[in-house]
Amino acid sequence: MGNRQLVSEIVLTPEEEENVLNHSCTVEKLLQRIENSECKNIVVAAGAGISVSCGIPDFRSPGTGLYDNLQKYNLPTPQHVFDISYFKATEGKAFYLLAKEMWPDNFKPSPTHAFIKLLDDKGLLLRCYTQNIDTFERATGLDGDKIIEAHGSFASASCTKCKSSFDQNECKRRILEGEVPLLCSDESCGGLVKPDIVFFGEGLPERFHKHVIADLGKADLLIVMGTSLTVQPFAGLIHLVQPTCPRLLLNMVPVGIRGPGTGFDGLRLLQSDNYRDCMIQGSCDDAVRAICDRLQWRHDLETLVETLECKNKKDVETIDWITAFPKMKSWGIDFNWRKAHSSFPSISLVTFLEDWSSLEICTEDLNSSEEGLKLYVIGKGFNEFKFGDDLYGLLCITGEPKAEWDEDDYLCLVPGECDTLTPECHVDFSYLRDPEAREEVNIHVFNFSIPKAPDGKTEQIYDIWYVSNEKGEVTSRFGSFKVSI
Repeated sequence: MGNRQLVSEIVLTPEEEENVLNHSCTVEKLLQRIENSECKNIVVAAGAGISVSCGIPDFRSPGTGLYDNLQKYNLPTPQHVFDISYFKATEGKAFYLLAKEMWPDNFKPSPTHAFIKLLDDKGLLLRCYTQNIDTFERATGLDGDKIIEAHGSFASASCTKCKSSFDQNECKRRILEGEVPLLCSDESCGGLVKPDIVFFGEGLPERFHKHVIADLGKADLLIVMGTSLTVQPFAGLIHLVQPTCPRLLLNMVPVGIRGPGTGFDGLRLLQSDNYRDCMIQGSCDDAVRAICDRLQWRHDLETLVETLECKNKKDVETIDWITAFPKMKSWGIDFNWRKAHSSFPSISLVTFLEDWSSLEICTEDLNSSEEGLKLYVIGKGFNEFKFGDDLYGLLCITGEPKAEWDEDDYLCLVPGECDTLTPECHVDFSYLRDPEAREEVNIHVFNFSIPKAPDGKTEQIYDIWYVSNEKGEVTSRFGSFKVSI
């Protein structure tokens, strides 16, 4: 991954940027490129989210993720189940038990796996890079040359000491029947055997490093699906494509977003200088079906789904974008992930109210005040808040004629150091729905949950932003108040 810096330093001219998606960062515009044969070398970067509908949990989803459900193994931390030093020290007890539960033969591929195979059937897939160890990409019939299992898989096994191969069928039989620990076939070695899954403390397969630079450099579309983009070096794939290569994220939440101080790294979703990044925010299976609807591939996809006996089957009916992807609002396929640039507003002071009984007094005063936004926080003052507290307050819009807000406008709680509208800056949201109308005043009651103290921090300054959803920009800022332990 040695030329990552070189790629990230390439700066396009405004004309070159416009040529990518014509500054209309919509899924529709991107799919038109596929339709017009402008994408013939598609690279897929897949994570555990594409296997969730198969019955296999992803790793990091709160509550349902694998790491949140390993208490029964009495591990020091959930990650220890895939730690090579811990595996050797404990003779693999926890891992062998987990492997028995997760063995791929117990599951079938998902429609998203079928979609990857369909891309290849259409002659469009350059390579599929997957973090998954479940071998479902292989199970679709996709040629092994098109797959790079960046974190290894259950498909082979070897000794952790001498690295000699171990019969995969015997490895599978013994793990499923509980005949563990597995020891090297060479009795003089005595090393532990495991499937060739990359553990923490081990390097990625040689094949990953052999192909990654050339593949990403050649890609004319990168599709990132079902991954948190937190584990390096896999997360760095998004930085390796050429700056003219569009990037499409299929995921439940935005990930890999460029933040303050990271330069050109990261996806630019909902940022004013975005020119190539789009997202379908929802389940991967719904997303690939929606793509196939638009490209008239749906029948081909469902035929594959039926052939592969995928668990998440669905009648061939057009995906309803509003129902399947509510975060994209009514725009659906035309949701623009580029937001118009605007000057960042100066900050207005928050007014503190001791308690809710002050509400009537403050709204009476507002009725005669000049037109504008006023924000009140329930609290005794600037530095009276603690990490983990709930924060309550009022947003009032005053004046004649009374200003109105869109129900999808929102307030967000952000760290004081943030100066750009990026999703990762948002600590909590409050959508402006059903305001209470009072003659010349609209009142919105909001409630934020202040997060727990970040590691190493004893205090944090927060501001509150008013964001216009239609304009995609911060129209007002209020602050500041201090939170401490």
